[in-house]
Amino acid sequence: MSQDSTVARADDLSKGSAGFTSFVARVLEQLAVSAWLPAAMLTAVGALLVTMHRESTSDVGAAVSIMSSASWTVFIVWAFGLVLATMVTQAFSFGVIRALEGYWASGWALDWATRVRVRHHVRRSEVLHRRVVELHRRLFESARGRLLAEEERDHVDVWETDVYDIPPERQRVSDPATIAAALEIDWREKGDPAVAALFYRAAQRVGDYPTAPHRILPTRMGNVLRASEERLGLEGDRLERFVMDNHLLVPSRLMGQHDQFRDRLEMYSLLVFVFFALACAAGPLLAGVRGHPVSAPITGVALLLALSMLSYRAAIASARGYGTALVAMRDEISAHQTPG
Repeated sequence: MSQDSTVARADDLSKGSAGFTSFVARVLEQLAVSAWLPAAMLTAVGALLVTMHRESTSDVGAAVSIMSSASWTVFIVWAFGLVLATMVTQAFSFGVIRALEGYWASGWALDWATRVRVRHHVRRSEVLHRRVVELHRRLFESARGRLLAEEERDHVDVWETDVYDIPPERQRVSDPATIAAALEIDWREKGDPAVAALFYRAAQRVGDYPTAPHRILPTRMGNVLRASEERLGLEGDRLERFVMDNHLLVPSRLMGQHDQFRDRLEMYSLLVFVFFALACAAGPLLAGVRGHPVSAPITGVALLLALSMLSYRAAIASARGYGTALVAMRDEISAHQTPG
């Protein structure tokens, strides 16, 4: 009987262990990959700052050495802290993206900041539009000689009409077939390459803004995503449901690219706030270290703020890729829905 009871207890322990492992696996499956890195940065860099504060040292290497020599109990606690931080960052990922887009809460300070930032981006959009028009005309003038020598004169007149926005009553060419044929030709490849590079760069920046001034948002990332919304022709809830409603019509390769850009957008957006929060904590924590009472907190805060800004630029680049993926999905869906 004792042997049977021992076997039964062993079976119970095995089942309990398997049940706990299964529970942990289910919990970890619910955590997105995009939330792990921000949570790891938050816990690891936060632990480093606390160690430097506790040991009153500005030597990062010494603080890391102290942390690595900690007992297994500390590492187990850190692992649980990492999982908890991942759950928290994942829970706020959507709100973080919305905040970086410029959808802020009400309040006199935030309302004032919204007005100031929107006016700034409206002015910037107008300047970029004027810059594109100027560079487009410079590019045309640099190509005019080659175009007159190598292309039909009617085509050159059509291009000039387009570049200089000549009104209909002053246009030299009115034949629709000639106009359509001319617009199929890319005359820009015969212009000055240096001017062309400036033109395409300015055109890309203009593409980061919505076409209508009243749709401009107070942040750069918000304008990039809203410009993508315009290219899709969807807004609000329809945009949020676009992928869910049409995922069966999209090839797995394109869906994978969409998921990658979306994960990067979430990850870098979370890193913006993680590094900013660490920068706010670095000042007080490093203020009393030995040897460098002033330079240590300034250096730490400056480094973390720089990482926050770099993360924001990476989030903007990911937003562009995300918008491009959505447009490609729209084109693929349209091709499937087109008869024949």
